[in-house]
Amino acid sequence: MKRIIAAFVLLGLAFPATAFAQDSYDPAANASTLIKGALGRAKKDHKRVLVIFGTNEETKCTTLHNDTLRKGKIRRILSYEYEVTPVHFPSNKDLARELGANPETLKIPHLIILSGEGKPINNDTQPYQLSRECLETFLTKWKVEPIDAEEAYAAALAKAKKEKKRLLIHLGAPW
Repeated sequence: MKRIIAAFVLLGLAFPATAFAQDSYDPAANASTLIKGALGRAKKDHKRVLVIFGTNEETKCTTLHNDTLRKGKIRRILSYEYEVTPVHFPSNKDLARELGANPETLKIPHLIILSGEGKPINNDTQPYQLSRECLETFLTKWKVEPIDAEEAYAAALAKAKKEKKRLLIHLGAPW
């Protein structure tokens, strides 16, 4: 068993990579398609979608995307709780409006969190403070509530009995 764990650690499989839909704020990318893909993964994995409106020309945006979100506790929170989707702001003003932001007053980077169903759940339209502590608090506040394993098991068992089916239980960890 120790050899298997050591192999996973050596291969880098023990800690998942942060789930970024793309590596930059690409003005040519179809943001709606990126968000739709992130929503599909988020719903399947019981996560939320973090949409970041920004641009590659703005230092605050590139620092957030390439540095702050990829280190320490913030990286861990994102890995387990969010699908991250960077969206080029100037070319996606209509999408920002659809998600509840005012494109005329929006300051970038701007973070919007979507539920697994695609509904915006944070209404904070103020420019976001970019300190690590503020980001950790923000991301922790909006993460999905964990599923109670005993309740999920009891509900699945009751459904299986009612439908006269067997129950397959898969035990696993988020990594």
